[in-house]
Amino acid sequence: MVSGEAGGVFAALAPLITDFRGIERVPIEITSDGTNHHVHAGGIDYEGQVTRAPSGDAVEITNIVVHPAGPTLAVAPVGRADNNAFGVSWSGSGLSGFSNRFAWVA
Repeated sequence: MVSGEAGGVFAALAPLITDFRGIERVPIEITSDGTNHHVHAGGIDYEGQVTRAPSGDAVEITNIVVHPAGPTLAVAPVGRADNNAFGVSWSGSGLSGFSNRFAWVA
């Protein structure tokens, strides 16, 4: 559980979270054409775009030692983010963002 009760990474982060709002199950919709990403989950809507080098290759940060999505992440700044969850709302653009392939398997 992300509250840290089960241990792991979240247990290490738990002391930094002073107002845990809970967990909500919502459908997650992810679309990507390899460069443009769109994620929608409940009250969260995010758009990002992978930064490309003149060669067309994705700009990447490599050799990341401690990151759950590492060791390589593509640089993908947020074009737009709108969030509204558990009474907390914020939005922005031009924010830091990264991209990586993943698979959620139950």
